Amino acid sequence: MSDLSKVLLVIPHSGLIIPPEIPLNKVRMPAIHRIYKDATIDRYTDQLYNFLSMTRIIFDYHRIFIDVNCNHLIDIEDILPSYFEGIKVYNGWDPTKELRNQIVKKYICPFHKQIEMTDKRFILECHSSEKGSTDDNGKRVKKDIYLCDGQTYDHLPDKPDIKSAPSGLIEEYASQIRKIDKRLSVGINELCYDIYGSIMDFHGIKNGQVFDKRVPLLLQETTETYYMKFDYVDARALTHLNRVCSEALTKALCKFKII
Repeated sequence: MSDLSKVLLVIPHSGLIIPPEIPLNKVRMPAIHRIYKDATIDRYTDQLYNFLSMTRIIFDYHRIFIDVNCNHLIDIEDILPSYFEGIKVYNGWDPTKELRNQIVKKYICPFHKQIEMTDKRFILECHSSEKGSTDDNGKRVKKDIYLCDGQTYDHLPDKPDIKSAPSGLIEEYASQIRKIDKRLSVGINELCYDIYGSIMDFHGIKNGQVFDKRVPLLLQETTETYYMKFDYVDARALTHLNRVCSEALTKALCKFKII
């Protein structure tokens, strides 16, 4: 029988908490509006990706203030940004290098250490896409689910494409989703392939090579318009997606003998 507890669901962008190191009186109102209005976070992903008996790691803090999926080894300013999507976050205050180093030590490193030390055989990195966003080709997001099994490493000299899962696994997961519900549209490597993420970089296998406790990893973006209507969650649609993806992922991992 499959050990579903060895499947790790990592949910980095559902958090709403502002870390105590941030002076609330210095946060500008436009940033506050972005926090509570909308899709600066992956809304309801902590509920959407709650599959059967699979293990979960959820980052609790709001990505405007700490983006745990950036690489602090490349650019530490991205971890605790002064600007977010063109909006100045603070008024009369900016995070210092010392504070950013503290944030890395207190929040970022323990998060990645928890992923590393968790007993696992597979990681699903869990996200959502907001209405009106675009895919890697600049086309408006229309499909219900987007899957990704690699990324382009633009910070490396030759900008290589590195795969984080065995060949064919992403297609099998997509196929299983469609078998369960033919109405669901699934895109493969159409979204996020050109966007760097430290979770995939630090914890996924690299072109089939397994080392440093790395395991196969897929990234999933679920389009919010399927399970949200007029900024309110559609509980029935969210539950349906949860059940479909949980069953499809289990079948795909079993077929590849990962679990």
